[in-house]
Amino acid sequence: MKIKFNEYTVKKVIMTLVLLLVIGVVGYLFVYDLNRPERYVPEMDTEFLKTEIDRIATIDADSEYTVYDEDDVLVTQDGFKCILSYYCERPVDEETKDSYDYLEAKNMFGKLIRLSDSVQIFVWDAYYKPIVEALGYGWLNYDGNLYASNVAHYSAGYSADYADKTRREATKDKPNYRNCFRFTIIRDDELFGFLVYCNTDSAEEALSESINYINNNILGVNGC
Repeated sequence: MKIKFNEYTVKKVIMTLVLLLVIGVVGYLFVYDLNRPERYVPEMDTEFLKTEIDRIATIDADSEYTVYDEDDVLVTQDGFKCILSYYCERPVDEETKDSYDYLEAKNMFGKLIRLSDSVQIFVWDAYYKPIVEALGYGWLNYDGNLYASNVAHYSAGYSADYADKTRREATKDKPNYRNCFRFTIIRDDELFGFLVYCNTDSAEEALSESINYINNNILGVNGC
């Protein structure tokens, strides 16, 4: 039996599909995405962390004190993109190590994961910016950018106009990534810190790609 479709039926089907699509998009943006936690401690697999930290190249041990640091590196690797700030130091002092014990004891800002007697990682609170807020950045307001929000801390106490100007200048020519992760690793007498604004909500991918960057561009896969 042949089913005949007249013009009215076709238009009705198309309108129904469009309506369902609109409902789905609105539901995702304003119900699901807008209500996701904007601050949380990411879950990370212990075995994954051991493997990743173990493959970080060794910091040069020939000098008495070595430090490598750089802010706002734009990294693109396959589908992964981020604004990366990193800090690598050797040797790390005991006071610094103790500070993360303090944060753990007070349950502040994140979670300390001990992988052995000499290896630990502090996984800082992660941040997420909903799509609607990110899209409004720059023309509705200046709140929809995680990188700008970080910059805003340095302009606290100034006028709103000054704070907005500071954030506009800081974010000029930088992508507006909606995920932010931060990690501090202590391995023996070495310290590695990463601050990652990225296009993925996977903390494990953010850490892995950060390690790839310093291995390949800063430390070298076999150390310095």
